Amino acid sequence: MRKGIVAFRIKITKMEAKAKLSQNHPVERQELIIKNLENRSNQDNIQVASLMRKNLQKSK
Repeated sequence: MRKGIVAFRIKITKMEAKAKLSQNHPVERQELIIKNLENRSNQDNIQVASLMRKNLQKSK
């Protein structure tokens, strides 16, 4: 079986990402997610909650 395994490397030259922020969920669920993220002490969670709140306000 070892003869069938081939190792290789890929050089990454570009990465793309997109923030979804749960926009495909109902407003009530988005608000619940935001509240839960805001209640955590992790600064990343709080920043994501802030972005989600801004996104939610834009859609209203």
